[in-house]
Amino acid sequence: MDKSPYVYVYSYPDGYLSSEGTDLSGIVFYVGKGKGNRIIQHDSEVKRGTRHNPYFSNTLQKIWDMGKLPERKKVAVFPTDEEAYMYEIALIFFMRGLTNLTDGGVGSKGLPSSFSRKHKPRPPLSPAETKDSLEMQQVAKMLKVSVDTIRRMIKRKELEAVKVGSQLRIKAASLQKYL
Repeated sequence: MDKSPYVYVYSYPDGYLSSEGTDLSGIVFYVGKGKGNRIIQHDSEVKRGTRHNPYFSNTLQKIWDMGKLPERKKVAVFPTDEEAYMYEIALIFFMRGLTNLTDGGVGSKGLPSSFSRKHKPRPPLSPAETKDSLEMQQVAKMLKVSVDTIRRMIKRKELEAVKVGSQLRIKAASLQKYL
């Protein structure tokens, strides 16, 4: 079995409707990082009641109650855990409406016991609300390219940058569009 670290997503199955009647087919509800068969271990954790994330567990249970299975997909494979964690953090940063308990990079181990009771999934943001920016080095790591390549992408207008003090930063919305 391949032990390379990877980032994966869980999505709502075709025909899944929210309680308000919105079609959520194909929408990602969870982002994770794993090795080996981690992508499918969540199911058995939820069935055994050992999954520490009530939002993920409830979502998965609702999908099962409909007689369906979630869509699971490995979205990227990496040579190191660090690179996989960086990508997981980036995806969680850009996606809203996720059931993740953290911003990525650590899993849920080590969270205070009160954390999951206080945490609520973030509602989706519109592109107009996504005003944050990232350092060029962060974006270079996420895209697996050099900082010089990021500069060239800015010059070619593939990425949009803003000046913050003396530092050039990549607009989060621009990176999201590129991805």
